[in-house]
Amino acid sequence: KHDLVDTATLPNLVTSMRLHTLSNRPWHIEATVATRGEGLKEGFEWLANTIKKTKAKTKKYRYLTVR
Repeated sequence: KHDLVDTATLPNLVTSMRLHTLSNRPWHIEATVATRGEGLKEGFEWLANTIKKTKAKTKKYRYLTVR
């Protein structure tokens, strides 16, 4: 929630959600104001692009045979 006066800061969010411990997967925080539609498009674009990249990487190794 970016539109409230007492909004948590980015470093506080990262710490309280322990995002710094997620080294094996991408994460992103997008400032948004849903009632005005601010930041939503950017956040969903990041999500869609990240999913595409992840699928491309896993598809690359899908047919790898282990002997």
